[in-house]
Amino acid sequence: HTNTKNISIMESNLYIVKTCFIPMLIAEKLYNTNPDLVDNVYNVGSHRLKEKKNFLRFCNKFDLVKDKKMSFEGRWALNFLLDKGFAGTILSHQWCNELNYLQLEAMYLNLPFVHNSPTFKEHGYYYPEFNVDIGADALKEAITEHPKRYLEDRKKNEELMWRYNPNNKKNVDGYIELMEQVISTVDTEKE
Repeated sequence: HTNTKNISIMESNLYIVKTCFIPMLIAEKLYNTNPDLVDNVYNVGSHRLKEKKNFLRFCNKFDLVKDKKMSFEGRWALNFLLDKGFAGTILSHQWCNELNYLQLEAMYLNLPFVHNSPTFKEHGYYYPEFNVDIGADALKEAITEHPKRYLEDRKKNEELMWRYNPNNKKNVDGYIELMEQVISTVDTEKE
């Protein structure tokens, strides 16, 4: 029941591994080719960047900014964004940080999410590495197709989420095994 044309870029922008630059380029590319598919882009976690001259110079070249379709927000939790209607489609990018809670949250809530995480390649709407063109195609697919396919995605997402669930016996057993290894190492060092 979300407006998939409201796009949220939810990057921390604290480290190079999770920044808003590639998602911004993806959203801009889609907007330039299909402006009717973008209502708003909420660039969450970018409020500190907008104080930087180079970032402003970069942003001011975007039609999304010129047309007042992109806003620069503080860091908000996903449930807040959903409550405010900001999070229709999640658009993300990572570099060497492919196991991200955001994708799992989006899967749990059955939201469309566009991402480049090879770990979740079969889930959501995937684009490889830094590929803006394929990313824009994936964003278009998420906006137009997710309302038709979200029920079939739910089962597939639930299966993947179980793999990371703390109640999954395999995870519990693996954690116990790791703890036993640490304890035995400590015991051996004491002798």
